[in-house]
Amino acid sequence: LVAMISANSPAAIFQCWGRFGNWFNWGVHDSSKYFDYAIYDAHSLSPETMLIVGWFGTDWSIENGVYYLGDEKLRGETPPQKYPDVESTTDIDAQELPLTRLMPESIQQMRGAVALGRGFFGDALPSDNAIGMRAPCVIEYNLDGAFRDFTAKAALVPAREMTLMDARRRAEKVSFKVFGDGRLLAEEVVSWKESEAAISAIVSGVKQLRLEATPAGGPSWQHSGCAWLEPTLKR
Repeated sequence: LVAMISANSPAAIFQCWGRFGNWFNWGVHDSSKYFDYAIYDAHSLSPETMLIVGWFGTDWSIENGVYYLGDEKLRGETPPQKYPDVESTTDIDAQELPLTRLMPESIQQMRGAVALGRGFFGDALPSDNAIGMRAPCVIEYNLDGAFRDFTAKAALVPAREMTLMDARRRAEKVSFKVFGDGRLLAEEVVSWKESEAAISAIVSGVKQLRLEATPAGGPSWQHSGCAWLEPTLKR
């Protein structure tokens, strides 16, 4: 099994290892995100939202294979994946910094890419300053002690094509945690009964900010999407 990913910009290559389901080895088939070749852009998330997706013929030729163009309606309903334009907190002197603008130091997510400016499944969220993910997920940022406050909303976000089952409605919970230099600063647990909660922390002097979203109820494999909404740093 060989996968080749190429891109024409840093934004295009950002998180490409897991962006389209190619989480090796069996994970390449997860959610039917498998194909022989595809051309993508910022609106691409699934085979249906690629510019083109195709399969070679049994002789490995394009001519004897099949291909499909992306669905323009679905592509139009999928917000573009944002790319962080601030490499370091020393590059900006604004009083507030939406966290989606700051390049993460590391991202750890079992499958799929962390979605910046949209939900994990490509859903439009109330603001483009949002980080969509699927728990468990850990994101770390280098703040270099430049900020005083962190504020956000922790939320569960169902996939747009998902029917919420009763078992999931009763049991699913996600714990959102904010760490500063390894110390727990704030925590909120959300469920479908209370699917959104405000969360804030004092981050004065913090060099490394760590955001965690971990399953806190129900089977972890069954969890849908979740998000940090309006995550913002203030001086």
